[in-house]
Amino acid sequence: MTAELETLMRHLKRGFARADRDELAQAVTEDFEWHVHWQEGLADEPTGKVLRGLDEVMVEIERRRDNWTDLRYDDMHERYLDDLVIRHSSSAGSTNTATDSVAPPSTCTRSGMVDWHANRPTGNSSRCGTTDPADSAPAPGLRTVGCGVLMTPMVESTAPLTELVAALESSDISARELLDLYLARIERLDGPINSVITLAPERAHAEAAAIDEARANGRNLGPLAGVPVTIKDAIATEAIRSTGGATELRDHIPDVDATVVGQLRQSGAVVFGKTNVPRWSGDYQSYNELFGTTNNPWDVARTPGGSSGGPAAAVAMGFTGFEIGTDIGGSIRVPSSFCGVYGHKPSFGAIPTFGYLDHPTYHRNVADVNVFGPIARSVDDLELLLGLLAGPNPDDAVGWRLELPPPRAVGLGDFRIAAWLDDPFCRVDSAVLTVLTSVVDRLEQAGARIDHAVRPSIDPGSAALDGLRLIGAATDISDTDEQFADDVAAGRAVPHRRWDVLHRQRGEIRQRWAEFFTDVDILLCPVIPVPAFRHLHSTEGPNWIFGTLVDHGDRPYGDLIGWSALIGSAYLPVTVPPVGRTSSGLPVGIQVVAPYLHDRSALALARCMADVIGGYEPPPAATAPLTSEPS
Repeated sequence: MTAELETLMRHLKRGFARADRDELAQAVTEDFEWHVHWQEGLADEPTGKVLRGLDEVMVEIERRRDNWTDLRYDDMHERYLDDLVIRHSSSAGSTNTATDSVAPPSTCTRSGMVDWHANRPTGNSSRCGTTDPADSAPAPGLRTVGCGVLMTPMVESTAPLTELVAALESSDISARELLDLYLARIERLDGPINSVITLAPERAHAEAAAIDEARANGRNLGPLAGVPVTIKDAIATEAIRSTGGATELRDHIPDVDATVVGQLRQSGAVVFGKTNVPRWSGDYQSYNELFGTTNNPWDVARTPGGSSGGPAAAVAMGFTGFEIGTDIGGSIRVPSSFCGVYGHKPSFGAIPTFGYLDHPTYHRNVADVNVFGPIARSVDDLELLLGLLAGPNPDDAVGWRLELPPPRAVGLGDFRIAAWLDDPFCRVDSAVLTVLTSVVDRLEQAGARIDHAVRPSIDPGSAALDGLRLIGAATDISDTDEQFADDVAAGRAVPHRRWDVLHRQRGEIRQRWAEFFTDVDILLCPVIPVPAFRHLHSTEGPNWIFGTLVDHGDRPYGDLIGWSALIGSAYLPVTVPPVGRTSSGLPVGIQVVAPYLHDRSALALARCMADVIGGYEPPPAATAPLTSEPS
């Protein structure tokens, strides 16, 4: 039996078996066993002749499928689209073995980019199984083998980055096929979510093809070679529109990558699009005048968080291999929690931030508190990306080096953990607190040593308020002159002398944190006091000042930043893993806080937590059927 036939058998058996249809799986197996004998003498014949022998098998499957009344192909597509799709082409007996793809509809703009928002898909009414010639082309990312057998390679679009890398390295999937798979998913599923706002498929296809050729020729490739990735629109990407969500940069196409984007490209990643953000990354929601509102994959009536809401939603939906977010007041942590994915806010200064778009003329200066960090679908993904991205800024690299220490512990029972799940300075909603309490209970039952009483010797309310003022000073650069004048008149702006006083006070607070972490390895605390909330777009002015959460007792919008400001303004590293869902099904994350520059300790405990409570799960919207219409 030829290797090609063995591969086809493996794919078909796996797809049907995973659909849990025992009778169908048995019938397919029997058909193939019969065909194996029939093909035994063809081992030395051209591959095409062997593949043509599958025609009779597929005709028999089509004939038999109507005999199983409990089997609906639509159900199989809905649950197992990424395992197996069977379709008959309009030309019976076709022997095409090429890998074809259909690029999504697009509106070309400058530099061959695609304005995805301007031409958002309205749905695809075609259904698998049709013999309509217009619908006979394979879906992007699916491989055509023999007479109309379409198979996705052995990788899920929602798989962790590490699995995508392994599949590419083993040639289970090509870089171009994986790129096409993500483009197809965005076309089919992103309409109600609106996470991906700009695509650059032409350049990405060329890069993917070059990687495939290099791999076929046995050349050494980077650790991310062929992985397609979108980038937060607040981060500059060379030759791809990058707006920061601001009308001032509506047509801005950088001529240089942000440092992290350049590092990703050097590692072999294929950058193919941008994801939505609030204007100048200044909100816990992700909407702007240019691209509209991004919705939460778990409930489109709610925010995915901000400011990295588009990135987190894209990761949750399986539209990208991973994402890079920014975080100055929770912008990686909150979206990761709201969308049920993994995020890592590194220690301040651990990853270069050149290329951050917080002003029409972005600069080389490092914005206080702000960091870049990965958003992904597993702790291993975060660890891989941190290892690739951590290091000095380019201007400092001539003399500075960064060597993050190993984790303080590895096993769950070896960590000294503190749990601080609620506090009067920022009360936690009961729906969130119930999830966090359950997580800590389960960790203790699994052997974790958790102290519920120990606290850093700081006034958390005062420290969080100081942190909020520092964050405000760092983001004032994004204001117009008129807005800044209003803030000065209202006493909200921080003069430089006042900033210097706050910065000195922060030094004392950081020292208290360092003392706390002498006897504690990890702190567990809330990311944000509420779960993903309903969209709120104040018409009076900034949400931070005028917004209130009606579903949470008219709680002021500004209250939401307390826990994030407390931790972030002290420059501490945080991993946010998904740890459960509320009774209404909304994801909840938790801050896994480590000492400054001990990023790997936070990641190590998050990995232990995943072993106990599980990790990322795709939202229902990510497994919608091929034939779904946007709602």
